[in-house]
Amino acid sequence: MPFVQHPASLSDFVQLEYDPRYTRDVVTLATGGENYGVGTVLGRITVGGNFTDYDSTASDGTEVAMAVLADNYTDTGSAQQAVVLIRGPVLGSSTGLVFKSGETAGGITAAKAALDVAGIVIRDAG
Repeated sequence: MPFVQHPASLSDFVQLEYDPRYTRDVVTLATGGENYGVGTVLGRITVGGNFTDYDSTASDGTEVAMAVLADNYTDTGSAQQAVVLIRGPVLGSSTGLVFKSGETAGGITAAKAALDVAGIVIRDAG
């Protein structure tokens, strides 16, 4: 029997969610040629308030993890709206999180701690 691989989905991350009407919100994604996958950890750019990849080495606001993307989005060249998990209670699995390429272990730990403050609790698989 052939192996079928399903695309990533929010259920790869979310193990328990209190009420999507409360835990989710619509934000504006920054443009710049970036495609975003479900489970991507996002930070908010201080100037303008748009969301983009969390980056622990940045100093523009995105060094603080604030949300987890709830779906896949392709950059259209202009700002677009996206649904995110932005507050808890949410229990999530670390295996469903997506970080910017090159993010450090320390940065990932800091992101999980910041999400925990928002009520999005990350549990490591295993």
